[in-house]
Amino acid sequence: MVGPYKRISQYICDVSGCARSLDVAFVLDLSSGDFDLIYRVSLEFIRLVADGLPLRPDRVRLAFVTAVDTPAVQFYFNTYRYSRLL
Repeated sequence: MVGPYKRISQYICDVSGCARSLDVAFVLDLSSGDFDLIYRVSLEFIRLVADGLPLRPDRVRLAFVTAVDTPAVQFYFNTYRYSRLL
């Protein structure tokens, strides 16, 4: 899927390159609904967003937290250094 996610990098990068850095945290409330389905769909969404970003330790870092009763870190900002590893 190419969609609008590929254009996200336009908001943080310009024609001279990507000089800005950004930390993006996804927080998912799993207190209602089908946990497995919502988790899988959310992870796929994160992958699509990551594909549109220059995910590197010095540019853009992602984190993912889920919450049912208590928050649980699924991955930290420094867990995935490049989008192909996500």
